[in-house]
Amino acid sequence: MLSHGFLPNIIKKDDLRLVNSNLLNFLNKNDNKESYFSEINKSIPCVYDLINQKVLSKVKELLCTDNPSICNVELHIQARNSQIIPAHQDNFYHCINPTEGLKILIPLQSMTPSSGSLTFMDCDVNFPVQRHVSSTVKNFSSYIPKNEFDRLNFKKTTYNYEIGDASFHFINSIHFSDGNHSNSEIYFIVFRFQIPNATINKKALSIYEECFSN
Repeated sequence: MLSHGFLPNIIKKDDLRLVNSNLLNFLNKNDNKESYFSEINKSIPCVYDLINQKVLSKVKELLCTDNPSICNVELHIQARNSQIIPAHQDNFYHCINPTEGLKILIPLQSMTPSSGSLTFMDCDVNFPVQRHVSSTVKNFSSYIPKNEFDRLNFKKTTYNYEIGDASFHFINSIHFSDGNHSNSEIYFIVFRFQIPNATINKKALSIYEECFSN
C-alpha cells in the first residue's frame, strides 16, 4: 500500500471558514512569528470540526481500527520565502509500528508545491525508516542526509489542494517541501492519529535518542 494519498473535497468549507476566522484572532494575539504550534486544538478548539464523519471513516479504514486516537493537532505556517522542509520520515521520532500511525494534512487555503505543499516519495507504507541526522531547520529535528536521499529510487507525487481538499500519509512516508514561493502565508493543520496502545519500537527509540546525544 502506498504511504500517502489525496482526499479531494472531504472537508466542509463552512468548518474551514470558522477555523480560519479563529486562527486570525489567535495569530493577532501571538505576534511572536512562530511557524509551528503544537496542540493548536487547545487555542482553537473548533479545529476538531474538520474531522467530520467522512474523514474519520477514512482514518478508521486506513488504520484498521474502530477507535483511533488523536495524539496531536499541529498548526504549520509557511511564510513567504520560507525555508525548505528537509526530507524526513515522521516515524524516526514517533518510533511505533509503521501501520499504527497516520497523519491528516488539511490546508486552510489553496496550496500548491510552489506555495509550500509537501512532496511525497511513492514508497510503501512499510518502507523502513532511513538514517536521519539532526537538523538546524527550525521545527524539524532531523532529516535524511541528501546523499542518501538521492539514492532512493522512487517517483515523487505532489498535490494541488483546493479549499476542502486534504491528504493523508503514514508515518514511514518520506516527504519534504521546497518552501513557500508565493506572495501569501500558507497555513495547514496536521492531525496525528494512532491506534490505541500503539507498539513502541524500543530499538528505533534508542536510535532516535542517540541521534541527539552527541
